[in-house]
Formats: sequence, C-alpha cells, structure tokens
Amino acid sequence: MMTQPPLVVLDLGDVLVRTAPGTQYDRLHTLTGVPAALWARAADDGLTEALELGRIDFPVFVGRLCGRVAAGTPPLKEMRAAFCATLVDLDPLVAEVARELARQDRLLFASNTSEPHWTAIQHLLTQAGIAAPACLSFEIGHRKPSDSFFEVLADTDKRVRDHACFIDDRLEHVEAARRIGMEGVLHRSAPFTAAWLTAIARLGSF
Repeated sequence: MMTQPPLVVLDLGDVLVRTAPGTQYDRLHTLTGVPAALWARAADDGLTEALELGRIDFPVFVGRLCGRVAAGTPPLKEMRAAFCATLVDLDPLVAEVARELARQDRLLFASNTSEPHWTAIQHLLTQAGIAAPACLSFEIGHRKPSDSFFEVLADTDKRVRDHACFIDDRLEHVEAARRIGMEGVLHRSAPFTAAWLTAIARLGSF
C-alpha cells in the first residue's frame, strides 16, 4: 500500500518569517522618547505572553504597556506598526518550498503569535502566494511547548498524529512535538530547512 505523503507543520517566526528582535522597542523609543530598554522590560514581564495567549487584546496590551513605562498612549495604528517592526519578510528559500507544499495541501503553520503579528504575517503570506491553515497561540489559548498546544494541533488535522513532520527553531518545541508522535526537525538555517522541505515535497517521505 502506498504511504500517504507527510504533512509538514511549520513554525513561523525565525523559520519562515525573518525577524529583527528588539526593533519594536527602538521604534517605540523613537515614537515616545522612552528608552527602548524600559519598553522591553515592561513588555517581557508577562505582558507579551498574555497577548500571545489571547488573554488580552491589543488595545488592552497597549494601555498596560504604556502605563508601566509612564508614557502617554500613541495612536493604536502607530503602536501596531511599531510592534510589528520585528517582522522583516519571508525567507525566500523556505517560502519557495512552503508555497509548493501549500499547493499540495500538505502545509500547516503552528506558531506562538499574537493577533497583530499574525495579521502582518498573513499579508506577507498573501504576497508570496502561500495559503495554509494555522494553529495559533492567541486563538487557542496555549503556547508551545505545552502539551495542550500540541493536543489542539493534533485535533486541527488528523494527519498530525498519523504522518507529520514538525519544524521549529526551538529544541523544546521539537521535543514536545515528538511526544505526540511527530517527526521533529530542528531548524538550523534557511538552507538546511529548505533542503529538508524540498526532499519531502519531491519524494513524499522523510
């Protein structure tokens, strides 16, 4: 009997999407005059996690963040632009093969992300012609590497448990995927991941 070609479950940030960490705080410094280090400390003290888990929406996030640094609240549009400044573009090597896997209906995204970031990423995906379903932390209320995230992921597509490969740049996320029976691959570089995905897309196996 012919083996079903595997599903590829792909992380977004720093795998498909190239990022510039810290850029958002530099933008906020330019916008408000408050030092970038103060913004970073305020955002990383559980606040960004709450946003990524969908426990608060972006206007609440902004209000609490500005309150923590004793800054006035700039327009939400400007805050969204600053917050999304970390998202640079799609890596062209990974994007090329991701587009082919999506065309084959063999691609699923799995990401710890927030609504503003996902909205910006969707724009990049649309520009690149990549359309695939996604399991996102802000929508399901769980973040990788929790087992709960991967249980929801498995419920998203039955192929996750049956025959799937998970690719992420965090080892603890890869190990969590392996616990539910997925083939786990650690992203080391864009050429490495693109080559791995190309083999899966062409050969239909790990």
